[in-house]
Amino acid sequence: MSADLNGYFGDTGATFTVPPVDPRIEYFCQITRKALNAAMAAARAGGKINQIGQAIEKTASNAGFKTIRDLGSHGLAGACMRNRISSRISMTSQIPAP
Repeated sequence: MSADLNGYFGDTGATFTVPPVDPRIEYFCQITRKALNAAMAAARAGGKINQIGQAIEKTASNAGFKTIRDLGSHGLAGACMRNRISSRISMTSQIPAP
């Protein structure tokens, strides 16, 4: 999904499972949702940007996952996003048994 507001563009992605779902995949999806919620809770005006990544990493590691460092993604910018690159942390690992 993409949005445009006053010349600023943003987008998002989502993952949905379709039954039957391996319990390990469902567990992974639950943890990614939990990490997203932790990231949103950490994103506050005046806060440090690295607190968002720390919240994601803590959630991932507590669940047995590792994170990828320095995975590039576009940032949020005016006009055509101006090809800005921001550092993003994503969850990846062998999926542990629940």
